[in-house]
Amino acid sequence: SQYTEQALRGFGVTCPLVVVGRGVDTSKFSPKHRSQQLRQQWGVDTDTRVMLYVGRLSPEKEVDVLIKSFHAWQAQQGTNTKFVIVGDGPDRARLGKLTTSKDVIFTGSLSGKELSAAYASADVFAFASQADTFGNVVLEAIASGLPVVAYDYVCAHQHVKQDVTGWLSPLGQTADLIQSICDLPALPQLRQMGLLASESVQETSWQFPVQQLEQALYQVAKESVMNST
Repeated sequence: SQYTEQALRGFGVTCPLVVVGRGVDTSKFSPKHRSQQLRQQWGVDTDTRVMLYVGRLSPEKEVDVLIKSFHAWQAQQGTNTKFVIVGDGPDRARLGKLTTSKDVIFTGSLSGKELSAAYASADVFAFASQADTFGNVVLEAIASGLPVVAYDYVCAHQHVKQDVTGWLSPLGQTADLIQSICDLPALPQLRQMGLLASESVQETSWQFPVQQLEQALYQVAKESVMNST
């Protein structure tokens, strides 16, 4: 990402750097994979709002902030809400001790059709990491039809439009992120915002990033030949 490029420059890296973008498979990650059967397994009905996190369970992902936010959301707006956490990692045991609520569901790692269905069957995606180099799960969530709550950083900064396809908080302002979750709108508005989000990334395929990488590798090979002659 451009943030990583800037950080490397700040560290004193002077060699050529190329930012290669990211893409998303919009056939794999799509609202069409929404599953009422899966929602029933989560114990939700048609009026329940489901917040989702997908990713590694490690301290730098700040999933504990999301659990705190979810409890604050429930306290403020009622209990017809669920928080589904998809993923595994070294922080799993600690995170499990932060809540006794049956409304917080740890699914473990998912892939393939199960992952596609998990994304599309939720109603809003929350991401509290401030350490990611990009955060491709945010792009997958957007393609799956979910509005996003995240920091105004890397992927979310690039793809989320404030109050249209999600809510962005300044980096480091955890209280602002928590408040955005507490203020989440009703289900119809979440669904409408999610569909707008999905439409906004339909042209964000992997083709362009692959072309960028090919061009970067070609330039390196060309310079290598020139330097050797």
